[in-house]
Amino acid sequence: MDTGQQGLAWQIPGLFQFSFTDANSTERTINSQELRTLAAQRIITPTTVLETGEGIRGYARQIPGLFATVPEPPTSQSGAESVQGQSADEWQEAPSGEPPDMLILMWVGFGCLCVIALIGFFTWTVLTWIALPIAIILLILAVKERNKRIDKELESRAVQGDTRALYDLAGRYQYRGKPGEVTQLFKKFAENSRVPTRTAAQYELGCCYMSGNGVEKDINQATHWFQKAAEQGHAEAQYKLGSNYYNGLGFEKSNTQAIFWLKKSSEQGHNDAKKLALQIEQEEMQRQKEEQMKNAATQGNPQAQFDWGDVLFKKNDHQQGVSWYKKAAEQGHMEAQHRLAVSYHEGTGIKKDFDQTIYWAKKASEQGHKEAEKLVLQVEKVKAASYDITLW
Repeated sequence: MDTGQQGLAWQIPGLFQFSFTDANSTERTINSQELRTLAAQRIITPTTVLETGEGIRGYARQIPGLFATVPEPPTSQSGAESVQGQSADEWQEAPSGEPPDMLILMWVGFGCLCVIALIGFFTWTVLTWIALPIAIILLILAVKERNKRIDKELESRAVQGDTRALYDLAGRYQYRGKPGEVTQLFKKFAENSRVPTRTAAQYELGCCYMSGNGVEKDINQATHWFQKAAEQGHAEAQYKLGSNYYNGLGFEKSNTQAIFWLKKSSEQGHNDAKKLALQIEQEEMQRQKEEQMKNAATQGNPQAQFDWGDVLFKKNDHQQGVSWYKKAAEQGHMEAQHRLAVSYHEGTGIKKDFDQTIYWAKKASEQGHKEAEKLVLQVEKVKAASYDITLW
């Protein structure tokens, strides 16, 4: 922006009026035509009146086609050239985006015919039957022409690097019930290495393949495009890629790769990626701990045998859990003897056996296990009662 040209645009009564303060601190009010003229003469730069994000550009989004705007030219990092290699001067001299004459005529014709049809309604002449259908046809054509113009404008802005314009255009296609066009739009941008919005398009294309929106569901294609976007630093794509590695979707399951991409994403402030990375790290630590435990149990360590049996028991592998309890109990592990007795008593992971229950419970109680002592008394009472009933 030129020094001293601290401009401001806002919405005031009258769609075509804009106010700004020039270099001499004089407040001026101009219409849109004068605005374009001053911009062309470099008296006012487009950024002068558009830097607030309101005013002209805001109205152009809300009521497209009502009047021409002077959008802010996208520039490269150096500021001298646009993202497409076009100079700022060439960009500003491009067509201003005025509605085509055909569209204006359609709207005017529609309005006139509506008036004719309204008059004809009260007099109920043949004029009504002629004017009304023509007015409806003109309205349909005008809406279609307007939609084409908006789509073309949004696509042009998307090519220049406006990600919001890309999403707006995709939203318009989706609203019209054309998800296939949404997918084709993202594919078109994703495969074009010259457009700045390709990374966002690659991620969205991956989402389309992942959900099957407008295209046949394909996990492999989804992960392919997620990887493309992730490699270019797209945080959400990195999260999706890490999640897919964790769940084994499109790749062989790999916690190492999952943590790598999730950490990349979390470094950019992605909270869900941070939580999932932490969860996987904890699971990986537990897995390594269990692996060491199993190795020690296999080597005959009674404490490891009991611990490994406990892990299996909690994972509902009761039969294997009891087998490891028995290995530890046979080596004199007190808690393993008690657990084995309880398993025999309840018939969990092994057939019920009161004699084995009493045997192992007594073994544990001899080492001072209080719960085992209670179990012995409980089972002996049950056995005694069963014996009395049998005699009776």
